[in-house]
Amino acid sequence: MSWARATAAALLAAAVGPAALAAQSYQTTTQARRLEGTAPFAVNVVYAAGQFRFAPGDPNQLYRVSATYDEDRFDPTITYRAEARVLDVNLSGRGRADGKNIDHSRQRLDLAVSPQAPVDLALRFGAAQAELELGGLSLRRAHIETGASQTTVSFSTPNRVACSDLSFNVGAAEFAVEKLGNSRCSAISLEGGVGRMVLDFTGEWAAGQDTRVTVSIRLGEVELRIPEGLGVRLDVDHFLAAVDRAGFVKRGAAYFTRDYDAAPVKIALDVSAVLGNIDVTWVR
Repeated sequence: MSWARATAAALLAAAVGPAALAAQSYQTTTQARRLEGTAPFAVNVVYAAGQFRFAPGDPNQLYRVSATYDEDRFDPTITYRAEARVLDVNLSGRGRADGKNIDHSRQRLDLAVSPQAPVDLALRFGAAQAELELGGLSLRRAHIETGASQTTVSFSTPNRVACSDLSFNVGAAEFAVEKLGNSRCSAISLEGGVGRMVLDFTGEWAAGQDTRVTVSIRLGEVELRIPEGLGVRLDVDHFLAAVDRAGFVKRGAAYFTRDYDAAPVKIALDVSAVLGNIDVTWVR
């Protein structure tokens, strides 16, 4: 069954009334692996529904996974391929819309990885409430894809290594990324569907860092929180969307922050929007 069909089945089940909860049986499975060396590794997650928490973990453990799930609807697989150094976590469900409700408050996935080992992330989840703390990791790249979710991604502390790319593909969601300046990523992209999205560009930007940010939305609202003093070049391609340009001055076809030339850190921001609003909030 495809990811889209499995997620749809989970959403259909979640719509059933609470009377079915008594029939559910929840189990918890946990797996961990000791850190042996600091070679790069990859983490792939597919998660249909529930609560999802991701954070840096014990430096001496490569990873630790704990999944609490409805055993009647889900059969989780947690596999580490040692030769390839890849961790696969799949809790996508069996896709049976059999009348059982999914209690999101009980179904949960917790995943922690060592901050010592360079990591590539591919996280895909559907009807989830997700809190992802990526600060303090040795994050090389990440792709995060959401469905009908409420998601917060944080870089509370600086990334320990340079990051090549950070991409978000957001469905019908409430979505926020905090302190992108700590991500150390040279390419950041957001593709949004329907909902409210926030990109917060505060944090500790590395002097001389060259970062390109691409934002593309179809129908929704995006708030860009930009710290004063950050040099931003803004290129806009919009159809029926409203794009806030307050605080920028136009030079040719692009817009620039007033102190762009003297700014120690500069980013290029490309915005493409069909419907909705792109709002800018200046942060002191």
